[in-house]
Order: sequence, then C-alpha cells, then structure tokens
Amino acid sequence: MVVDGRAIARKIIKRLRAQKTPAKTLVALIVDGASSAEKFLVQKEKIAKKLGVNFKICRFSALTATTESILKSLRDYCGSENVGGVIIERPLPVFIDVRMLLKEITPAKNVEAVNELALLVEPATKTFFTILSEIKRDLAGQNIAAIGRSETVALPIGRFLNKERERLKYQSFTIIPARELYKRAWTECLKSADIVVAAARIPNLITEEKIKEGVVVIDFGKNVDFENCKNRASFITPPHGGVGPILVAHVFSNFYALNGSTPFSLIC
Repeated sequence: MVVDGRAIARKIIKRLRAQKTPAKTLVALIVDGASSAEKFLVQKEKIAKKLGVNFKICRFSALTATTESILKSLRDYCGSENVGGVIIERPLPVFIDVRMLLKEITPAKNVEAVNELALLVEPATKTFFTILSEIKRDLAGQNIAAIGRSETVALPIGRFLNKERERLKYQSFTIIPARELYKRAWTECLKSADIVVAAARIPNLITEEKIKEGVVVIDFGKNVDFENCKNRASFITPPHGGVGPILVAHVFSNFYALNGSTPFSLIC
C-alpha cells in the first residue's frame, strides 16, 4: 500500500489550526541556488499561509554569501524576541560551514532540532513515527535498517531509538553504508529488515530483489525504485507526496510547541 504523505500532513495541519497561532515569526535562511532547498521552502510558505504564521525568508546570494555573513544574521534572529523559530535551509554551498551555523541555533528557536541543545525531536524522527502510527505498525520485535548515514535522518532516528529501546522493544537498528550495499553482510541485513529507512541520496538504490516481502519502506528522497518495489512492500512512501509533506508539517508542529501553542510531543 502506498502511504499518502499529503493526507497525513493535512491531518497534522488540521490539528495545528485548532491551536492558537504563535504570534512570533518563523524565519528561514537560504542561500540561492539549491533547487531541493527551494522546493521545501515553497512548501513551508504555503503551510505558513494556511496557518496564518508569520514567515520570513532571509536570502543570501551564492556569489557573496559567507559563513560569517550568515552567522551574523542567524545570531540576530536567535536573539530577537519577535522570532519564535529559525531554519537553515540545506543543502548549503560547500564553502559554508554548516556545522558552525547549526551549533549557533539557540534551544528556544531550534524548530528542526539540529544540535545537541535542542528541546524537541527532529522532524525526520517525528515523520518516521507518524508514518508507523498511521499504518499501525508496532516496533516490537522489528528489525530496522537505515540506508546511508544521513545527519538529518538516519542518525537522529537511531539516537532516538537507542534512547527508547526498552520502551519500544524493537529487535535491531542498523545503519548500512550506502556505498557498501553490494557487500554480502549488508545485503543480507537489508534483506532481513522489517522496516527500511532510505536516506542515501542515491536514486533507485533500493530495488525489489534487495528487500523482503511485506517490508515497510520509508524513503526520504528518491532512493527507492518505487515502481519496482511497491508490489513487494506492505507499505511504501512514494517519491512525490511521501515523506516531504509530513517533514514540513512537523517543522510547524515543532514551531507551535516551542511557542507554547501545543504540548511537546513526538507525534503532533
């Protein structure tokens, strides 16, 4: 069955619309030139408009942007009482020190939970659990495999699972290096997985013969040969309208939580 991410996102937005809209502004910093970042920015603009959230975009030219210039604006926004959340749109150009910028986001403005001081759960982790909740899949006894050591997907999901292992009672969680998937040990690990999280940024890396019948496939990108795998998986997210809308919706659920409009929760 194909997971309808747009329908799930609409449920999240509907619940947020029933809450008091935060008075503070949500700010997104972006360096021009990354089409994937622009795509998510457009989605955020649309949701902000639906919710009546003040949404400001701070743009930097790829020709003149520096880590220092972005850092100055970032610190100004993090220090402003009128700002309730700050997002750094990624990817950024290679000459920008992304890690330095992410470390500077203060806990009260950290809607994407991008550093160790974050008060909330990362949107990718919330998306993972939201999908499992929607399809009514319990993690107890499950083998989970994540493809690729993504700092925004696999690693935060892994940290949360490890912290909650006793409660969730899953069997195993393994991060498989995407470039080593050809090795027998990793191939067998993927083949035995009950739940696959794909975040390798390699198109069509996961094909039908690599997964078992009845697996749940959650694709953060276009890592999965969707047409090839959809009849083998019990549940699968499509390349369009899959995890993306849910991810964006959870940026706003975190924004509401940080600004006192909703309680802190894993699934909003």
